[in-house]
Amino acid sequence: MSEYPETILVERDPQDDRIVTCTFNRPEALNAMHSQMLAGFRRFITWLRDSRQARVAVLTGSGRAFGTGGDLKEMADKDVHQGRLYSREAHEVIHLMRGMDTILIAAINGLAVGGGLEFACACDIRIGADDSTYFFPEARAGVMPGWGGTQLLPRVVGRGWALDMLLTGRRLNADEALSVGLITRVVAADRLQEEARDLARALLDVSWVSLAAMKRCVNRGIEMDLASGLNFENEQMAYLYTQPDRAEGLAAFREKRNPQFP
Repeated sequence: MSEYPETILVERDPQDDRIVTCTFNRPEALNAMHSQMLAGFRRFITWLRDSRQARVAVLTGSGRAFGTGGDLKEMADKDVHQGRLYSREAHEVIHLMRGMDTILIAAINGLAVGGGLEFACACDIRIGADDSTYFFPEARAGVMPGWGGTQLLPRVVGRGWALDMLLTGRRLNADEALSVGLITRVVAADRLQEEARDLARALLDVSWVSLAAMKRCVNRGIEMDLASGLNFENEQMAYLYTQPDRAEGLAAFREKRNPQFP
């Protein structure tokens, strides 16, 4: 898709164009994001939110890293106002990622550091290569995670592990990341992309309408008190009762066949 900079590679799956892969493609800089790259990623995420066809997207990186966040060389030249806008743009991307119905899979290869890890935390499912590494180094540069990390990480791994990682810069390998829930599965590095595609295709075998409703319930409900969250869940369940997928799913169950969802 030529509308993106060369640092953002977007490809449709040749077997099913409802699956899209976005690759951070600045390997010489470990996929650190300068302003043009961040703007390109935002353009992709906005397109993904508005797409009527894309159902599942895989995010990954080229070379030795998934992503290492903001470009520190560029950040050094920003003043306070520019720094705030830079962070705000990343926050807007995070809001889009969490608010869209499209299911996002982070296929984490190599380093997931700083802002790269923050974008991974905004995904719905995270799988990691067996040689992947996770950490937040910002305190060494006199800054802090400013792309959602202080808010997303505690929601993923809990307050204790989040503070440990954020304050100490502690590095987690793939098995440690799995043990604290930062990722949900570890796969061999040479099979990472295949595993991600297989997972994406499996998600297309079930009702996307149901998946989207569940994503909305989790991401919005976590911001609510329990009673409000249960009310929202009830509203989403009622919405599903109006959808053709429910009729097809129940008919397939009665007829002992695989459902055929649109």
